[in-house]
Amino acid sequence: QEPDGERESEVMSIEQRYTFFAQYYDPSAALVRVYQLVYYTDNAIEIFDMKNRRTFLKRMKFTEIALRDLFVGNTVTIHSRQFKVTEYGDRFTAERFAESSETAVALVLPAAIGAVPQLLKTFAHSGLIIAEVRMCE
Repeated sequence: QEPDGERESEVMSIEQRYTFFAQYYDPSAALVRVYQLVYYTDNAIEIFDMKNRRTFLKRMKFTEIALRDLFVGNTVTIHSRQFKVTEYGDRFTAERFAESSETAVALVLPAAIGAVPQLLKTFAHSGLIIAEVRMCE
């Protein structure tokens, strides 16, 4: 049986980090690389290379990214590299984000295409995060 102190520290360490899988297109090698991006609640990040099974970026403070920037479909820039968040890295992160996120689709008729910039501004000002915009014919 584990002492209560060990169990509490394990729960605290899990709650202090969120993990995501992210892709980076490497133009020099012309391929997409998959990384595990770990965000700590003290504004630190760490990146792990999944293919080579090694640390790509050691844990460091990185205040340019906030937790609200990390959601599936978003692209974040870390040291001039653009990482696209593709999925949640663990069940804890997925459950935490499922509590506070919803998905909606808005269809705009061709006659109202001129109103799209105003619609996007309205969505952004209301606190919605726009993950993807497509033009369909």
